[in-house]
Amino acid sequence: MGRRSLGDAWQNVPTAVARGPGAWQDAAPRLPEPGPAELHCFAAFPQHHYIARLIEAPQQTALPHGLVLLQQRGPFDTDAELRLLR
Repeated sequence: MGRRSLGDAWQNVPTAVARGPGAWQDAAPRLPEPGPAELHCFAAFPQHHYIARLIEAPQQTALPHGLVLLQQRGPFDTDAELRLLR
């Protein structure tokens, strides 16, 4: 799990889709951590923007609109993570 900071609004859920983008009332950036098999669940919510970092490309045909797919393998350093989020 990542490092929490003052003002963060972390939610622990059993899967990334358990809370689901349908429950998000605004279009603020979100950083869910779905597995490759869960990406299709986010396709029904095009008002959000998604970044997925996977080692292998997902096999589903229905992926979120505007998905930024990064095929990379960690570990990742702090500076690289901050650049990704900007």
